[in-house]
Amino acid sequence: MADQRKSDRDGSSEWLEMSALEGSVSRPSARHTLLDEDGVRASKPGKVASLGGRVLEFLRLRRAARAAPDGRRIPLRLGEEPLLDERTGRPYISNRIRTSRYTIWNFVPRQLIYQFSRLANMYFLIIAILQMIPGFSTTGRFTTLIPLLIFVALTIAKEGYDDWKRYTLDKAENASKVTVLGNEHGATGKQHGKRVSAADSELASSPSSDGRTSGTPWTTTQWGDLKVGDVVRLVGDEQVPADIVLLYADEGVAFVDTRALDGETNLKSKMVPAGLKRLDLVSVQNISTSEVYLTIEHPNQDLYSFDGTATVDGSERLPLNVDNVIYRGCEIKNTRFIIGMVINTGEDTKIRMNANRNPEAKRPALEKFVNLIVIFLALYMLITSVLLYMGFRIYWQGSNIPWYLMLSVVSDQEVIIGFIIQFSNVVPMSLIMAIEAVKLNLAVLVASDVEMHHEESDTPAGCNTNIILDDLGQIGYVFSDKTGTLTDNIMKFRRISVAGTSWWHQDRGLTAGKTPEALEGRGRTTDDLVAQIRQDPRSTLSQAAYEYILALAVCHTCLPEKDPETGEITDFQASSPDELALVRAAQELGILVIERSTQSLTLEISHGLGQGGRRETYEVLDVIEFSSKRKRMSIVVRRPDGRLWVICKGADTIVLPRLRKAQMDARRQSLRQHQRGSTNLSFPRRSLESPTSPVSVHTWNPGTQGFFDTNPYAGRSSPYPESRVNEEETLSRCLDHIDEYAREGLRTLVFAHRYLSNDEYRSWKREYHDAKVSLIDRQRKLEEVGEKIEHSFDLIGASGVEDKLQKGVPETIDRLRRARIKIWMLTGDKRETAINIAHSSRICTPETALFQLDVEDGDLEWQISDILNSPDRQAAPHSAIVIDGQTLTALEQPDAARLRKTFFAQLIPTVGSVICCRASPSQKALLVRAVRDEPSPPPGTTALGRAWWWVRTSFTSHRRPLTLAIGDGANDLAMITAANVGVGISGREGQQAARVADISIAQFRFLSRLLLVHGRWNYHRITRFVLGSFWKETLFWFPAALYQIAAGFTGTSLYESTALTVYGFAFSTACTMTIGAWEKDLKARTLMAVPELYAYGQRAQGLNWGVFLSWIANAVLAGTAISFLTWLGYGGAYTTTPDDNGLYAIGTLVFIACMIWTNVKILILEMQYKTVLVLLIFCAEIALVWLFHIVVGYVFTSLVISPYSVVDGFIRNFGGDAAWWATLALVLGGLFTVELSVAALRQRFAGSQNQVWRTSEGRDNVRAWDTRLWKEIERERGCKMRLEEMARE
Repeated sequence: MADQRKSDRDGSSEWLEMSALEGSVSRPSARHTLLDEDGVRASKPGKVASLGGRVLEFLRLRRAARAAPDGRRIPLRLGEEPLLDERTGRPYISNRIRTSRYTIWNFVPRQLIYQFSRLANMYFLIIAILQMIPGFSTTGRFTTLIPLLIFVALTIAKEGYDDWKRYTLDKAENASKVTVLGNEHGATGKQHGKRVSAADSELASSPSSDGRTSGTPWTTTQWGDLKVGDVVRLVGDEQVPADIVLLYADEGVAFVDTRALDGETNLKSKMVPAGLKRLDLVSVQNISTSEVYLTIEHPNQDLYSFDGTATVDGSERLPLNVDNVIYRGCEIKNTRFIIGMVINTGEDTKIRMNANRNPEAKRPALEKFVNLIVIFLALYMLITSVLLYMGFRIYWQGSNIPWYLMLSVVSDQEVIIGFIIQFSNVVPMSLIMAIEAVKLNLAVLVASDVEMHHEESDTPAGCNTNIILDDLGQIGYVFSDKTGTLTDNIMKFRRISVAGTSWWHQDRGLTAGKTPEALEGRGRTTDDLVAQIRQDPRSTLSQAAYEYILALAVCHTCLPEKDPETGEITDFQASSPDELALVRAAQELGILVIERSTQSLTLEISHGLGQGGRRETYEVLDVIEFSSKRKRMSIVVRRPDGRLWVICKGADTIVLPRLRKAQMDARRQSLRQHQRGSTNLSFPRRSLESPTSPVSVHTWNPGTQGFFDTNPYAGRSSPYPESRVNEEETLSRCLDHIDEYAREGLRTLVFAHRYLSNDEYRSWKREYHDAKVSLIDRQRKLEEVGEKIEHSFDLIGASGVEDKLQKGVPETIDRLRRARIKIWMLTGDKRETAINIAHSSRICTPETALFQLDVEDGDLEWQISDILNSPDRQAAPHSAIVIDGQTLTALEQPDAARLRKTFFAQLIPTVGSVICCRASPSQKALLVRAVRDEPSPPPGTTALGRAWWWVRTSFTSHRRPLTLAIGDGANDLAMITAANVGVGISGREGQQAARVADISIAQFRFLSRLLLVHGRWNYHRITRFVLGSFWKETLFWFPAALYQIAAGFTGTSLYESTALTVYGFAFSTACTMTIGAWEKDLKARTLMAVPELYAYGQRAQGLNWGVFLSWIANAVLAGTAISFLTWLGYGGAYTTTPDDNGLYAIGTLVFIACMIWTNVKILILEMQYKTVLVLLIFCAEIALVWLFHIVVGYVFTSLVISPYSVVDGFIRNFGGDAAWWATLALVLGGLFTVELSVAALRQRFAGSQNQVWRTSEGRDNVRAWDTRLWKEIERERGCKMRLEEMARE
């Protein structure tokens, strides 16, 4: 991976220089820069493959990047001429950042290219061009062009406004001020980039009240003017302007807020490298005289690792890692001031490289079906044009041609293209353009829902991607993380297993004033353990317990926080809630961490532990950090007595195999059953915080005395006499305790240790130092070297930490299950913990048939077959499978393709839930993709077979259940981005998931309202918008097609061209946008009370071929009725000659009838949620139709030669004809009567079904969940009150 990152880094400047030519700073997508290994190998450094690249290089517009094998080499100096990038031979890029995408010169051409590269826009542009060719169009020359230009102009204006806002933000950020070490005092330089300052070497450690000093070369400059190699000074609450290496901080430690990068809210500690700390780089003199060169990795996107070395005095090499670097965008906190050297600037900084990622855009599931409809209508348009052309040829052949047309010749192309132009709008332009505005409104409605606002944290729901909001109504699978998603991520220390004994960690608040006898029935607590240590400190149990508490206090990376006035420890800064809970537990048990640096750890040991009150300082030699791959952390310290001590803590399956050989036999006998877990899968999870529970969480109050000082057993003999057990029995009991803790839903950790000889440590230290200073595969080498010391451990004990369920989780999952949504829980915890949480959260119920799939149990194919044929699974109302990461790894193997297909295609659809434990982030994403992706044709399928496969899946795949992934941490990002819909929780692990996800919520319980209410509404709204858009176009253009019979198939338009220009966006779009933006077919309380109604979207009842064709048939019948009733009523067939028998009069009659009926049908008959706003829009649309025809009669002049008598036509001619108005009333009245009659029949049928849903057989019937039925139920007062009660429950 390091080689791959290195290749990515080599190309960064090359991409930036190219982007300067293109007016953009966008980089390759993350898929290409991180995953495409072939692409990395192909793009060799220093080689320009394309002809364009050679030309650019020849013109000096771009230089090919040449890789520096050791990375960047940056000397510590006082600011000479800019340093050169070894890859390009040019200065490093500026620190100015640019998030705007365009310049004033390229905005218009680039936007035009982008807009008309979209299929829909290009389609309408072609139609507009054909219209403007003389002789082709019979509907006017601008009826398509003007609406298209308006829509495109609005889109371009919006993009321009957004880019202008980005530009102003960039300008403000680049102009921010920073203090930099300058060259104003006559400093003279040495060779090789070194400079000795002649300025006063006043210490920077004595700043003024604002952290600045006077009389020194410290000057103020803008962020944009910073260069690589500059030395900067930052004070508290100041943002970091570039990526810097920390040179100085008070006590060698600086605290930074990294939420701008990773979204995590807890402060991070950054350390001055030990070798640089000795140089005391706090004064100008020391900085100028120090011989320091930094060799660092090339810029890359990885926020969580950093490889570099510092060379001091030309010989000593010191490792640099992520703890020594502060990235741009961080904020200095709880630190007086720091000094650092700039190593990456501008677009090479971590925050900018991550901001430039271009993940693959998600597409809504309905889009594919809508595209099929568009293709269907385009074919319909072509077929209609061909049929009308054939009618033209038949009608005008032979004697039918008038004498005055004998010499005119009309080519076949002109006829067909004329018909294509006339009926091209059967594909509605408003559907393509207005749907973005509709979905933007849906996003606002989701974000403004007060029912999903978390009052405790004042966090509303958020929407980052509005294009997939209708997918919320079609979810079939929910993939959920456990920690921080289903649980609170508030870790509370609960259980201790030490020396074969198990203890509760008791809350002082519950035990105050109680007698020991009253507590004996609740089991042994840590009060009793401390009393045992005090009573008999030399016993085996006491010594083991003391060693355990000491391991809690030593093996961590937490930093104590002190009150600036009193100096007392107030809290700890920890990288994870688990570590914080463990360190607090150590303090509560009598050992307090009072100081922590990179090289030492000072503990305060209480009198209550029988060791005598004292302070001990441990020398911290090495820390082997925790990682998701290692799943453990180790620390090497030198104890006060000089012994070298290694402590390791981590997952039980990782630490237990590393115990020493003397325990091998016992481990082999017990570990097997322990890893598989208990078969008692319905173990009830007790609430550990209830008053009747054996233990309650201990709330630590800083500054108070430990409970060992008030222990009820003080001065009495221990009620727990020492019992000697051998190591095998101790291990066996510890494994039993771990299983017990897991069944209680606790997160378990195992502690182990060993002592090293000096020779063994020196030998290992050399290898570890070489790995730390390596710039190639540093992380892999560190892990390999760490393995060499993490073995032959002795067991210390185990711990259990509780992570409580969030409020409302069981009720939410119960609702989702009733909505026929399958819920999967994907977690990194052990099997027993995952199973217990599944039971307590109601993912599994007492009736659930639970099966385990484990590669350790033998042949996976046999296990899968056994589960498929199990009578328990077939008889149970709900079934679930438990699978672990090791089994998933086996399924991922290339030779397991057939087994993988059986698992995902046959077994998974038949079970209700899956519990995946010990899963890595990549495995979580694998499961999501396996369920999400459509099946591919079998290998060896012919081209014809593949075509048929595409046709079959295209017409059915929109009904495939969609996936939703929800999580709160960085380890959930992969599955969140892989799912059709990603939901991030604004949790205690930070905001990174909420920022990356499509939708963010504050609590898991809000997911039920998001799906059942907003999902249902959004799906219904979008389907009604789509259907309404196609319906109105069919209604409008079908009379025009029928008119061709009367017009001799000449292509003469029934409608005047001005009306055609404005009808799409002025008369009919508002009604479809209204129903798409605000429709509510059922009330929220009904949808929450009856989750089964969610099947509406899952079964594609809102939009399928049957529904679509029924709407099209309705439009065809309505259009036919309008055509014939208009012709019969005002065309002169059965009436007296009208006052105006011209084309404009009858065309306007049909036009107005279509526009009025469109608004009546959609806003009055179809829309269920009628408000004052809806009625106002309806009235405004109808008034606008009449106003247009009045105004257009005055605007037109008689000089225009046209078959349409527009001038004063409506006011003075047919507008005063009673027959014209009577015909309009007849048409609208007839349509309204027919629609009401059909609606009455449907309502009566729905009323006859109002008892069907009450039976189990009826619930499986689609008709039981018909919307019209539940609209009737909502109107009943008794049902209304009951629905309100059910919704609150």
